[in-house]
Amino acid sequence: MTLNRIWPFLVLLALGLAQLAVYYPQLPETMAVHFNERGLANGWSSREVFFSIQLGLLVMLTLIAAFAPLWSFWPRMKFRLPNREYWLAKERREETMAWVENSYRKLFLLSMILMLLVSEQVLRANLSQPVRLDSTLFLVALGLYFLVIALWLIRLFRRFRRP
Repeated sequence: MTLNRIWPFLVLLALGLAQLAVYYPQLPETMAVHFNERGLANGWSSREVFFSIQLGLLVMLTLIAAFAPLWSFWPRMKFRLPNREYWLAKERREETMAWVENSYRKLFLLSMILMLLVSEQVLRANLSQPVRLDSTLFLVALGLYFLVIALWLIRLFRRFRRP
């Protein structure tokens, strides 16, 4: 585990912690945490539960990203990969695992960015009166996230088709 591989996650973790620290004292004890398609609150939680979940997700994603390099040390690791036997053959395994590790790290990074953006929207919505989520921004962010996932899947299947 090298610092140059996990520093983006540490930066996002620090940003997430700062986000939580700044907003925590400003928010009501009971927060809106779920919104309908028009951005109106329809689910509530205590401030402590919301912040605990956010903190747990930030730490969990950072730890997963930090320990992803350990995957290459598990010789019998089973994960789905097109033409798995070919790409995990001894002569290609190291390059394949490096590509998979790098790709998953980018997806986790993207997931953390999305989480921080959504969290920001929820926190800001709870500071407004009436409590209302900007669903347009949320849907654009979610749409871009799914677009990147779809492009990544296309790239994965192209990369690992049999030559």
